[in-house]
Amino acid sequence: MADNASQELQKAIRGLLYTSESDSPFEVVHWARQEPKLTDTDLRSFAGKSSDAHAEEVGLDEFFHDLTQEQEWHDADDKKTVEQYRNLLAVLNQELKDLKVFKIGEVKIDIYIVGRTATGDWAGIKTEAVET
Repeated sequence: MADNASQELQKAIRGLLYTSESDSPFEVVHWARQEPKLTDTDLRSFAGKSSDAHAEEVGLDEFFHDLTQEQEWHDADDKKTVEQYRNLLAVLNQELKDLKVFKIGEVKIDIYIVGRTATGDWAGIKTEAVET
């Protein structure tokens, strides 16, 4: 991944946790694949998951909708988190194209937000959710 994209994504995820039934950090991911499309099968392989692991693609706007919306009950920390998610979404849109969100697994779910770099590789961020 281009150094600038990696650095910008690293800055955008610093200190940010994805909250589900657990709080999970984000990490930057990258793989040199030149395929024009990325499928859930490709992502299962990249993630080291079995080919029959449950996978679904979720819309980018759908995934970020609640994360980027301030609520009247938010305190200062919540509002700061919303701003971090808004910044993360902006960085993803600036640094990557053809963005996709994939969820792989059941109960313990790997979430990948990936797109194409300027050089054509696939890159983005990964986190984990626990949903029972």
